[in-house]
Amino acid sequence: MSVELWKELIGESLDSHGVTATAEQIALIAEDAAGIAESISEYSFRPADPTIRELADTEAALKREREKVTCRTCTGTGYLISHGPHHSSESSCWKCRGEGRHTP
Repeated sequence: MSVELWKELIGESLDSHGVTATAEQIALIAEDAAGIAESISEYSFRPADPTIRELADTEAALKREREKVTCRTCTGTGYLISHGPHHSSESSCWKCRGEGRHTP
């Protein structure tokens, strides 16, 4: 908060309580109050809002997901089928790990 705001608030408080003070006294008190408020905010522990971090993590995950491309190896199915003469085999795609999409 600015010192000017503190001057105004302290002046109003003194007037409402019937205390008289000069403009110089109010200015000095306002400077002290501003310093005290700054010290309190610096030395008081305020835990960070967890939603800010969660939002950043979610946005990063969304960006990574949007950058993924369809896997050409499995054509986006997530699995590979090998056909033999008398059998077939199905396995997860080695490139996309069965997700059908991967980072470029």
